[in-house]
Amino acid sequence: QMKSEQLRFWEKVRIGWPDDCWEWQAGTNGEGYGKFDANGRTLRAHRYALLAAHGRLDDERHVLHSCDNPPCCNPRHLRLGTDADNKADKMARERQAKGGGHGLAKLTEDDVRVIRNLLSRGVRQREIAATYGVARQQIYKIKTGKTWGHVK
Repeated sequence: QMKSEQLRFWEKVRIGWPDDCWEWQAGTNGEGYGKFDANGRTLRAHRYALLAAHGRLDDERHVLHSCDNPPCCNPRHLRLGTDADNKADKMARERQAKGGGHGLAKLTEDDVRVIRNLLSRGVRQREIAATYGVARQQIYKIKTGKTWGHVK
């Protein structure tokens, strides 16, 4: 039964290159996190992804995203952390995004296409990052294909 449950789970994930975000394609909660029914319990999809990859979870700990992308289920982007770790990550992200004066910006696939066009025309990564309210490292990852590799 476990194999069929895992198969059912991974069929709902758009799996890309190893370092890409693998986004959940089924139902989500109001915050964008995937929902998956497993063994009579509803789990957040990213929690189940880490469980599937490592065989166990600690219910006392959070599953944190290094990519800051709630629907992402790529085990390489996930790690266990405490409530304090989760709060520290959230504060750091908000401080970073607000530092550019643009509030929290979430990139879309169309944004990524425009960003790639700007990069191809020689616009500096720092300027693009400031425009979108994201870290320059995020623009670099888009440029090198480490993230958003599925967007053509």
